[in-house]
Amino acid sequence: MNPPDDSGPSHWAVLIGVGVNISTVDRDGECSRTDRSLRGADQDVVAVAEYLRTYSTSTDVATFRVARSAYDDASGRPTEAQETLPTYDNVCSSLKRVIGLGKRGHRVYIHFSGHGTRRLLDGAVALALFDPGRLGTRYLFGSTLRGALQRMAERGMHVTLVLDCCFAGSVLRGDDWDGAGVRFMEYDEAADVGSRHDVFAPDSVPVGTDRGSEIKFGHLLDPETYTILSACGPDEASWEIEFEGGARRGALSYFLIDSLAALGRRRAQVTDQSLHQHIQAAFRARYSRQTPMLYGKDRLSFFEQVAMRAGESLASVYREVESGELVLLAGQAHGVHKGDLYLAYPVFPRGQAADSAGLPPPLKLTVEKVDCLTSKLSATDPSEATRIEQGSSWKAKLETSFSRHRILVRLDTDVQNEAARSLQHHPYLEICGADLRPGPSAFHVGVTDERIYEIRNSASERVQGAPEIVADARGATALWDLLGHLATFKFFEGLENPCPNPSFEKSFSLDCDCAPGPDGYLNVTHGSDLTLTFRNLDDQSRYVAIFDFKSSWEVCNLTSEAGQDSFLTAMPKSGLDSGEMVLPLEMTVEPQQGGDREATQQTSDTLRIFVTSRPTSFPATILPPLGQSGSRHGPADLQRFINPLTGDPGGSRHRQEPSSDWAVTTLLVRTTRETGERSGQSATHLKT
Repeated sequence: MNPPDDSGPSHWAVLIGVGVNISTVDRDGECSRTDRSLRGADQDVVAVAEYLRTYSTSTDVATFRVARSAYDDASGRPTEAQETLPTYDNVCSSLKRVIGLGKRGHRVYIHFSGHGTRRLLDGAVALALFDPGRLGTRYLFGSTLRGALQRMAERGMHVTLVLDCCFAGSVLRGDDWDGAGVRFMEYDEAADVGSRHDVFAPDSVPVGTDRGSEIKFGHLLDPETYTILSACGPDEASWEIEFEGGARRGALSYFLIDSLAALGRRRAQVTDQSLHQHIQAAFRARYSRQTPMLYGKDRLSFFEQVAMRAGESLASVYREVESGELVLLAGQAHGVHKGDLYLAYPVFPRGQAADSAGLPPPLKLTVEKVDCLTSKLSATDPSEATRIEQGSSWKAKLETSFSRHRILVRLDTDVQNEAARSLQHHPYLEICGADLRPGPSAFHVGVTDERIYEIRNSASERVQGAPEIVADARGATALWDLLGHLATFKFFEGLENPCPNPSFEKSFSLDCDCAPGPDGYLNVTHGSDLTLTFRNLDDQSRYVAIFDFKSSWEVCNLTSEAGQDSFLTAMPKSGLDSGEMVLPLEMTVEPQQGGDREATQQTSDTLRIFVTSRPTSFPATILPPLGQSGSRHGPADLQRFINPLTGDPGGSRHRQEPSSDWAVTTLLVRTTRETGERSGQSATHLKT
């Protein structure tokens, strides 16, 4: 990233909190007055502004907010200054200012707390801004917002957008407005008047035309240029949480600022991705009504200059408030087995000073019960009960697995002798001597005459892509990392549901536009699309994660790589949703220097599509190409991404967890590049 080219502000923040939504609508000659005001929206942006001014000296902060308490019902006008109100003109003027003054390399943060809405005719989404006139509400449509973000991206700016609102009106029930404060309001045609002009479109196209009518939430995303953190999935509601004394805050805003404040005290580094993971864990532990979502490829954080990918293979653990049970956010679908041992590190242990050095000893937790998507844990040492009661969430790494599907590796005698002091335990790896355990093994390790470790697969072929490792004490450590990588890859590549639910598998369909050949492979040519069509046949949402197990021994999440969250949400069929997702996968073979340019080149991928009944992530499945990094994590690694979460949102109401199910489908894909250039590894991209 190029540094900013001026000496002024390098960070820009536009904060919008709309706490007043009052509409007076004349329908059939009768005047109806609807009050959908929120008590926490304006306080959300106050907290964000306070954080930014406390921890950042280079941020230009523009705050627009209005509170219900500052609204005069008699006059129909707020008592706050006109220039600070979250009106359409004020917000758009502020965005134009950032576009005009911002430079390449600058960071932009836009935070909206208030109501979202969704137009019934075409599903177009909008943010409900404040109108001091008769209506009380004016919409900022997704097309206008996207135009502003794209203008910033064209200037080389990195944008983070936080939406503490929702666009799923179907979740509203009965007294929800009097409960936790749902951040959705019904679409009002009268409030649409005056909202149809896109001030950021090059040709000022009205929002009511085809361009605007197509701007649904999914179309708002341009994953190449900016990041969006939304309060919930497209099928969920965004809520306010209530504290003692009646104060309210948006759930996403509260957990976001709570996390960042503690991180600032510890001077910890954070990326949007790692922050999102810990916010998700906090929601599950303390306010499980919604699932925050992260979209976008640009994972450079507004809050920290250095981006890291540390800790992606760790699982989250939280303590249920009512029962006190420890819940691991991983289950059968993640390869968890009863008896597995985890080491759990507190996200931010109470009683520990924020700036204290080092980490406390990890909790040793044993898996007592395995469900489809979660598991119940217990402390190996009963004396740890006090520590558990003082904590609320942890990050856990698998120490010992008792799965029957661990990967068997045979070592020749001379390998055992060389590596005896370096070989350590790996949860997915089972080691035996060459003359023990009759039957096939996944890998066999020997030493060549040149004193180089040689790894062969079950077909006695050399493992492609394995780096050359000298057979000595130092090389034995590198060998162990390499075998751990291979074992993790093969473990998840072969993971299946031991108890599939036929009813769940009938609740969706997955079709491909290509028929497999006699050998079971789907054959595609370089640069062409392999199109999957997922149909939700149920009345509940389904969640889809697509993983590519590459010939380079890399595993990537295609939905995340495409800028979506780690899974896609397939809504049930309704008036606005077809229940169908078309997923075009572009299959390519990357060129490589050298070799025979005339030869036909082929690569193979294993695509694994996980379908779950609840929002579910699979962080342990992600792997880099073979030899690029080790597969183990020590305390030094943990220190970089164990982020603090403090406070307790009193009055939060936990929902009953729905039943969970999962299924996995495997597709074998062979991609062929016919001419011209020597080719190497495959590349698969999900088009958005």
